[in-house]
Amino acid sequence: MSLNRVSPLLKMCSLISLLAIVSACSDSDNDQPSENAAPMASARVATEADLLSGPLARGVPGDYVLENENLRVIIQKAGRQWLSIGTFGGNIIDVSRKDAAGAMLPDHLEEFVIGLNIENTPNYTDIRVQNDGSDGEPAVICATGPDDLLELANPSSAVAGFGVTLPTAADDKDLPVEIETCYSLAVGDRYVVLDSTFKNLSSDTFDVFMTEYLNGSGQVEFFQVNAGFGDPTLTSSCPEQTYVACGALDGGLCDQCNFVAYGGVGGAEGVSYGLIHGEQGSSSFSQVGVNIIVYGSSAAELLVGIEPANYTIPADGALLLRRYFAVGDGTIASIADIRNDIFGIEAVAVSGTVSSAGEPLQNAQIVVYQVLDAEANPPALFIVNHSTTDAAGDYSLNVPPGDYQIRANMEGYRFSDNDPLTLVVETDVAVTRDFDMPPSGFLDVTVIDETGPGPAKLQLVGFDPSPPLTNVAATLIGGQEAGVFSDYKADGLPFGIAQVAFIDREGASERITVEPGDYQLVISRGPRYSVYKKDITITAGQVTTVQAEIVRLIDDNGFVHSDFHVHAIQSPDSSVTFAQRVAVMLSEGMDFFVGSDHGVRSDYAPTLRAMGVEDLIGVAVSSETTTFDYGHFNAWQLTIDPNSISGGSFDWAGPAPPGRDFPAYGYYNLSPAEIIAGLHDDPKDNVVVQINHIGSYFGAGGLAIDTGMTPPRSTANLVAKRLDPSIVNAFDDGFDALEVWIGANGRSAIDSEFVGQNMGDWFNLMNQGIVKIGVANSDTHNFRFTHTSARTLIANATTNPPDVAADAEALAANLLAGKVLGTNGPHLLVQADGEFSGTSQHAGLRLEDSVTMSADSGSDVVLTASVITPEWAPVDTIKFYINNQPELLTASDEAARYGVCANAQISAGDEDWEEIEVVINAAVQGGSRIDITATLTLEGIDDDTWVVVTASGTDGVSPPLFPVHPASLNRDSNSTLEDLTDGNLGESGVPAFAFTNPLFIDVDGDGWTAPGVANASCEPI
Repeated sequence: MSLNRVSPLLKMCSLISLLAIVSACSDSDNDQPSENAAPMASARVATEADLLSGPLARGVPGDYVLENENLRVIIQKAGRQWLSIGTFGGNIIDVSRKDAAGAMLPDHLEEFVIGLNIENTPNYTDIRVQNDGSDGEPAVICATGPDDLLELANPSSAVAGFGVTLPTAADDKDLPVEIETCYSLAVGDRYVVLDSTFKNLSSDTFDVFMTEYLNGSGQVEFFQVNAGFGDPTLTSSCPEQTYVACGALDGGLCDQCNFVAYGGVGGAEGVSYGLIHGEQGSSSFSQVGVNIIVYGSSAAELLVGIEPANYTIPADGALLLRRYFAVGDGTIASIADIRNDIFGIEAVAVSGTVSSAGEPLQNAQIVVYQVLDAEANPPALFIVNHSTTDAAGDYSLNVPPGDYQIRANMEGYRFSDNDPLTLVVETDVAVTRDFDMPPSGFLDVTVIDETGPGPAKLQLVGFDPSPPLTNVAATLIGGQEAGVFSDYKADGLPFGIAQVAFIDREGASERITVEPGDYQLVISRGPRYSVYKKDITITAGQVTTVQAEIVRLIDDNGFVHSDFHVHAIQSPDSSVTFAQRVAVMLSEGMDFFVGSDHGVRSDYAPTLRAMGVEDLIGVAVSSETTTFDYGHFNAWQLTIDPNSISGGSFDWAGPAPPGRDFPAYGYYNLSPAEIIAGLHDDPKDNVVVQINHIGSYFGAGGLAIDTGMTPPRSTANLVAKRLDPSIVNAFDDGFDALEVWIGANGRSAIDSEFVGQNMGDWFNLMNQGIVKIGVANSDTHNFRFTHTSARTLIANATTNPPDVAADAEALAANLLAGKVLGTNGPHLLVQADGEFSGTSQHAGLRLEDSVTMSADSGSDVVLTASVITPEWAPVDTIKFYINNQPELLTASDEAARYGVCANAQISAGDEDWEEIEVVINAAVQGGSRIDITATLTLEGIDDDTWVVVTASGTDGVSPPLFPVHPASLNRDSNSTLEDLTDGNLGESGVPAFAFTNPLFIDVDGDGWTAPGVANASCEPI
């Protein structure tokens, strides 16, 4: 029985007892215990010396500290603190485990907050040290305040995607409650006790849901008993047959799914976090890196509307919810051990060693599970525990008595020949299981270009002989996939790629451990360079050495290769470190990028200096203002606010008096117009505000803006978006750029999104004189699968990265002037030439060009598209869109989206197509490029005109960009290494693609006038 499933009388008695205990304690001063004092717990107001380090350390002086000999926790001071899920203070934001010498390990935890009735959270207005711990008793800090909306998320919008409506009582409703959470840390404990009391201020009893919003965000992987690793959208309550004996709950049985954990990897090795509770039948719901515990209830049943609110707050009474925040040694097993101690769960030690060829393997992964359904594909597992090996190859974990299987995994090694092993665990009988992994081989690679060593991306084409194991947890709305050994999706590899590494400016890889077999080694550095390929065989116990040479094929041509939508560890849905992100950008040949993390202003300049690469790549400060359900507003070359924990990120929800932050009281989210104006209001000139994910703003998931109307009009229910319903039209055209192409989405980003929908909105806006710059970005969240195929090229006076960064305002000005193209390989330009009043006229995208030219009415204008592309990115088609009128694709009761058909097309072999091969270095593999020119004459032009051009490869005519850009390849026709390396013609994949921004032809020289919207059906050429 749950600690919270006791009688209301007992709950009230518990509450009275708790209040009596804490009221007897005196307030503390800030004195810290001396180094020679006996171990004790301490609570105090934080000073500068108390603050922690790590990529997610957010604490500031004036926050609060809980500390004992094992850990230090920072609790944020009261007030609105706009960052991620923690809109308000009073929650744990930083934590460090102490090592054996007492040194603090880095903080890799963002935050977690209690969710009341799904959409609400405490707004703690008073925080106090209730007991400083000097009396030897637990140190206690208490935070008190009303409820307000948890504004980062809007669950009612999220569940609407499942066709479900939240109960009216749980949708943006203020509750008559006062909430107090007391954080208690005792001497010797590895966990903080969290007691949250919900005091009913009314004379009416009401029922609520209870949830917890968690965001690990750092270099940690989310784990749940039963499911395993990763962020499955939903999990169900765990089967009662998996409950185990325990001493802490009535009935003597505990749900093993009574904790979730974050295990440290990479820079977070040695730290793990867990949230433990006694709520039987709990489950979870995850979105965009935020994991939500649904206490005592099935998230799937809640979302399909069959689970009622399951907690009661009695009239004039209170509800007490207890949880435990645990800090482990980096393993999931250490969190499970803390859980076992708290609840008195009997567990038996399972230990052993993982080795290969007689040598211990560090960081090997061990998992213990039961098979629920062996006939499922993959088999349905109940994952019980997980651990990793130390430097000696040793592991240890504890599991309740029962029958299990146990497996081991090590990156770069095949599974053990005796894997999985059976595991019969009996009371008080320790078990040993050792694993001997088959020996692997090793790979050393060096890379040079015409100037010497340099950075590059290394890929091994082929198949992993021991691919990641997956588990599928059954729910009412289908199976939800998770990882058995790790969160393989968080840094997963694309189909057909067995290994990825990034080589730094020294041009030498670290030694890479590779499972024996045949592979194709591929070395690349973005679209300006050739690609090196070599078939290799990795032999067990041997080192394969390769020296690769690439050559620059395409000059800068006065354009800066840029990416303006990039995520890393500051975003809740990415664990990539800043250094890793820089390594990716260097290997992909990027000149300039901005870190557009959700709700945080990110500055990579210190990372560039620390890595010694500020001469190779430039950066500017950026942030993505991510409203939950009406658009992602990106802004770059911003100013950092050193007094803000988020660097000054924009508060799109807007402040309100405590307890009044609800639409019912007239406090709404800020409108798009207010957000855009607020982002532009920066001390720097030429701040660029771009709409990321066009569909998030224009589509059904956003404001359902119909760009075919003049002016464009929003048709969404603004109340559901927490926007002021008095707004007549939520569309605002104050933004500067549209992210028309997102590289992370592979082939569909070109076919279905850009051409299929986004061009339609872009062209509709242009047709009514709302001219916005089209940009291409990666939206990368991953490391090994870089997703950086799409990029934006901007004409600029300098292409030297440090000079670009030093004058990012000039780069932004050139973007705003439309001197822009987007590409995944081909360098595409368009120019227009004609006559006006007896004078030659010219327009183009180069820095020295104007994007507008005048022309005599009835004269001819010649359009010339030029393409320079590496041989690995073949182009066979150039399309022209000329005053294009998109076609409405959606039904009248759906959010309006528009498709396009080109007005003219020139293909390889046509009369107006010229193509030559330019050999740069015949001695280097792939050392040539293709130069293409296509001309189209606009005869007798009478109307003001705009022109956009695309260049692309065609499936079945030109091979895709695999493996340089390895997304979207057909799996059915690529089952062997030979298949993967045969050119992949006609096998989908990402085609070469590029687009220009518009040129404008002003007929009669009286100023360019938009043609107006006249949507019509179209037929592909």
